[in-house]
Amino acid sequence: MKIDVYHLDTLFRKPRWKEATIDEFSADQRMIINDNDQWIMEGNYTNTYEIRAEYADTIIYLELPLYVFIEF
Repeated sequence: MKIDVYHLDTLFRKPRWKEATIDEFSADQRMIINDNDQWIMEGNYTNTYEIRAEYADTIIYLELPLYVFIEF
């Protein structure tokens, strides 16, 4: 089974690092939810959390300390 993954950063950041308005950002998320039976959204934008939470069957929330990072 293939489930598409949507990264909220790519919805929020427009070309040239311009930020989407809250209305654009919210509309993009609603469109994904309405157009797909299953989806994964990755990101932690709390100002639109309710949009995703209303339709999600599983939420994974990681709260890591700021000093945690991965070095390659």
